[in-house]
Amino acid sequence: MQDVTNTMRKNVIVVMLDNSLQFNYLGCYGNDWIRTPNMDRLAWEGVLFENNYIEGLPTVPCRRSMRCGRYFLPTKGWSALDKEDTMISDLCWGQPIDTALIFDCPMYRLPKFGYTRAFDKVHFIHGHEGDHDFYRQDSLIHHNPMDDIEQNVLDAADRVMGEQQFPVAVERPNISVT
Repeated sequence: MQDVTNTMRKNVIVVMLDNSLQFNYLGCYGNDWIRTPNMDRLAWEGVLFENNYIEGLPTVPCRRSMRCGRYFLPTKGWSALDKEDTMISDLCWGQPIDTALIFDCPMYRLPKFGYTRAFDKVHFIHGHEGDHDFYRQDSLIHHNPMDDIEQNVLDAADRVMGEQQFPVAVERPNISVT
């Protein structure tokens, strides 16, 4: 006889996107010039919500409303969670459900806000606004700005400006444009 708990388990992944990644950047929502095959496949094999609107912006109030499923503006705004606020992760706590939060808002990770509570795994992506000090020690000597410029752009600038217009000699990379 099969174990009932194993047959009852479901694989559920909830992906909530707010102002960090707009829905219209994804192929599953009709974008035909940005390729998002993994997100598209996840949407194709799962449930895609096409008519969901959050009550307000910016980041923290938006995410508060998404996680708690309640209206908070204009009474709460950019504030910490109250002890009475129930997030999706609170409902999953103590259940045989693994929860994970991956986010990029530095203010969101402040302990006083409480938005990371009840998640089994939390991963913060560094480098966004308010997180300037994280990369302060990186020398960036590995980056050559000329690597970002295509040869045809340099050639066009020479034709327009003339090669004598640039007083500083710039070593040009050998770039082939296909």
